[in-house]
Amino acid sequence: MEPISEAVKIVSAVNSSLLAPSATTNTRTSQHECRMCADTGYQGWKTPHAGYSMEECIFCECATGQRVLEYWKRKSVAKKQADMEKLFVGACIPAHFRSFTLDSIRQRAVNEPDKKAAIDAVEQWITAGYVEDPATKRYKSGLVLAGDYGRGKTGTMTPAIRHSLEQGKSGLWIEVTDFVGAIQSGYRDGTSLERLEAAQKVDVILLDDLGDKSRDGAETDDRRRIIYQLVNYRHNNGLPMRITTNLNGQQMAAQFGGANCRANHGIVRMGEYGGAQFAPGVSQ
Repeated sequence: MEPISEAVKIVSAVNSSLLAPSATTNTRTSQHECRMCADTGYQGWKTPHAGYSMEECIFCECATGQRVLEYWKRKSVAKKQADMEKLFVGACIPAHFRSFTLDSIRQRAVNEPDKKAAIDAVEQWITAGYVEDPATKRYKSGLVLAGDYGRGKTGTMTPAIRHSLEQGKSGLWIEVTDFVGAIQSGYRDGTSLERLEAAQKVDVILLDDLGDKSRDGAETDDRRRIIYQLVNYRHNNGLPMRITTNLNGQQMAAQFGGANCRANHGIVRMGEYGGAQFAPGVSQ
């Protein structure tokens, strides 16, 4: 029988071996570049894979965490865009406008000074993320181009929304008649609120051809309400809007009312977009 002192030595040696990190453990730990997330990209157990929203997840600040975050951002935008295109037929940029760039617009309008200020405003928004109001010198996130049909308002606006899409943001390019029609058609199947909310929250929107120049009186209450809910929400939340219209300020107020005009305070309205007509589909 071993002396008690020897038994104590053996037990102490076993305990020490259990408490000390093993060679295997050290190797495994050293394989992780980030000790905070063990190279998973997440801090904590909540992940989008498990059904949690991105807002609920904590992404690590390490390189892996930032790559994981960018991945889920792209997934989120892609889903938002896909949902948008289900809710609004033709939500993307029409084929004959896709080749429009700022350079091609400037080349087209090289001898048309009436277009220069508007083109400069679009370029400022692309490069800086805002437009300076020439009247108040305040920076705003929205832009309205007004002028007669065929002057190139929509083509000039297109590079702005195209830029946003290329930056990984969601976008909605839609004519006002189609937008209002889609909301109203949702009254029958219960999708009107879903469609309105999608347009309110999309990263960037181009609302094309607002108003009817041949109309003498006010728009219907329902159409005015739909436009107001869209513009007011985006204004209150600092979300950019691009609008083209054939109406001047007085006609806009007559058709859509004072509430819509007040909601437009976050939008820079450029003067008459004049000059020669742009042929549809021409980008050179």
